[in-house]
Amino acid sequence: MTRDTIKYMAVFAMLLNHMGMILLKPPLSEIFIDIGYFTAVVMCRFLVEGYQYTRSKKQYGLRLLLFALLSQIPYSLAFPENRILSVRELNMLFTLFFCFLLIHVYYTCFEPEKRGLYMSLLVLACFFCDWSCMAPAFVFLFLWAGDKREKEYKAWIFSVLIIVVPHFLYYLDNCSGPELLWHTLGTAAGPAAAAVCMLFLYNGRKSERFPCFNKWFFYCFYPAHLLILGLLGQLTK
Repeated sequence: MTRDTIKYMAVFAMLLNHMGMILLKPPLSEIFIDIGYFTAVVMCRFLVEGYQYTRSKKQYGLRLLLFALLSQIPYSLAFPENRILSVRELNMLFTLFFCFLLIHVYYTCFEPEKRGLYMSLLVLACFFCDWSCMAPAFVFLFLWAGDKREKEYKAWIFSVLIIVVPHFLYYLDNCSGPELLWHTLGTAAGPAAAAVCMLFLYNGRKSERFPCFNKWFFYCFYPAHLLILGLLGQLTK
């Protein structure tokens, strides 16, 4: 699988996740939401990889920031709190932007005190965004793994656990027996599928077909689908 193929899978999983959260009701909503756990780890993994290969790190970071700003109103519309356009948290592209800066500090800042301060502030900023502390944790794991295959296996195992364990503890207080097992396996399915795709199916290359379309589709789809789902959500309330 190429990088773009896996990204399209991640985008589709995100779409299902957001549909489950905005439009659907249990038990179908839970299935769609669980599928969406495929996305976060994949995007963080590609962010670490993309930093290495991008021609202009400045333009890469500015694109993330621009589309993060463009996506905030659609995000707030899709996930309102008490009223339309209330700002509950910043959207996922802000998370990726802060994580991009985190990677940049990791590779360019070698003064321990400054490095620790900058990284701490960027991790703190992620707490106000979608994916919260999970995204920087994924990024740190993949930075630690580098290009070492054995370490990457471990990074994926820990990434799956970062998603599954908090959900397991939540479900442990709310259900038991087969229901607990069902919820835990459902939560694990998305990130586990992501690990299989990245470790065993990913060929390390981007698609040679429609490179410009692929590049901009991933940026444009995010605010566009949030706007549509947000409007549908408001109409169906």
